[in-house]
Amino acid sequence: NLMRLISHANTKGKKNKVCLINTKIHEDNYEGLIMFSGGLGSQISDSILSDKFELAEKQAKFFKEIFKEDFFFEITRLGFEDESRCNSALLDLSKSLEIPVIASNRVRFLNENDYESHETRVSIQSGYVLSDPRRKRDYKEAQYFKFPSVCVYPNSVSQAVQLLHRTNISVCTVIGFPAGATTSSVKLYEAQEASDNGAKELNVMINLGELKSGNSKFIYDEISSICEITKKTIKVVLESNLLTNTEKNLAVEVCTDAGAKYIETNTGWFGGITKIDIEYLNKICAGKIGIKASGGIQTFKQASDLYELGAIRIGTSHGINIVRNQNK
Repeated sequence: NLMRLISHANTKGKKNKVCLINTKIHEDNYEGLIMFSGGLGSQISDSILSDKFELAEKQAKFFKEIFKEDFFFEITRLGFEDESRCNSALLDLSKSLEIPVIASNRVRFLNENDYESHETRVSIQSGYVLSDPRRKRDYKEAQYFKFPSVCVYPNSVSQAVQLLHRTNISVCTVIGFPAGATTSSVKLYEAQEASDNGAKELNVMINLGELKSGNSKFIYDEISSICEITKKTIKVVLESNLLTNTEKNLAVEVCTDAGAKYIETNTGWFGGITKIDIEYLNKICAGKIGIKASGGIQTFKQASDLYELGAIRIGTSHGINIVRNQNK
């Protein structure tokens, strides 16, 4: 169906050198497809920005009728004019029409340093020099990014999987969050449910009380059972700033033996990661288990410094800003 729509756009839908799909053809070619509203420049967004809210609602209902639960409103925060105004209206429509919302990035190039080359190509195509103030600026530096996984709360795993299943980005969720004090059977149930819902990575909170008590058997049994049953990438979260070096040694040894792929430093709830923690963990992990630095990482310099000290994964809720500002 996607091939039919693309073929139709290229053979019958060209308008001013732009390939368009007539909305009527969607009605016969929708199965197996996920439909996004399209962000700025789309039919619905154009109606909103023209103050034609009833028309925008009618258009949204049309697509919802065809695609049902596979139709989503698309919002972006790339820095374009009118973006906030459009997003606000879409969020209001989402509530009134019960249409879910996704945040998209509208990727146009792989790396931030590709932006200038991309703009040069666009300028050549449109007949302007790069510095010409009359040249349209249709793209932003932020329209790139690659992340290995996106971490969501357990109740959002199914939706995230649905949205990302055609990408190479895995869905991750948390188990026993935030203190790891739930029972092993509860953690195992959470992990199995998340796995069944499509999560590929699990951030499992270590039981701090048992760790501080030196109960290595308890920790081993809990982590190994989750690893064995789910067969997923397991990252065990330590809250390293609350641990002594002896406790860190025990955690790394037991989690490695239990089959975990990564030691993760912090949730951020009890303090952030430090360079000293990463240096020490790198020394005791010695390549036997990966290190994921997390907790309070907000800048590219922080992430870069931790990577240089031995972290091979970075966990942060500031990922977009970190990548966007890496050359600043």
